[in-house]
Amino acid sequence: MIRHTYTLEEINIRRAQTLKALRHTEEEIKQRTDALFAPPPAGNKMQMWIGHAERAYVIYDGVMTGYKLFRRFRGLFSRKKR
Repeated sequence: MIRHTYTLEEINIRRAQTLKALRHTEEEIKQRTDALFAPPPAGNKMQMWIGHAERAYVIYDGVMTGYKLFRRFRGLFSRKKR
């Protein structure tokens, strides 16, 4: 069995190629994620306002759900004896 010895130059070249491929893959993932989660473009002003209202409601709903969960979990771990 023949073993190949690697030089520093070969390692540096391979590292540069791997970093380039990694950055390319990272950019592709970012573009796909942005396309997946981006809201559809508004056709007119009414759709734009409806989109803003929906987004505001989703934010409010998320905050309220988080607050309710926080209160529940805090109640589970309270030190008060019943």
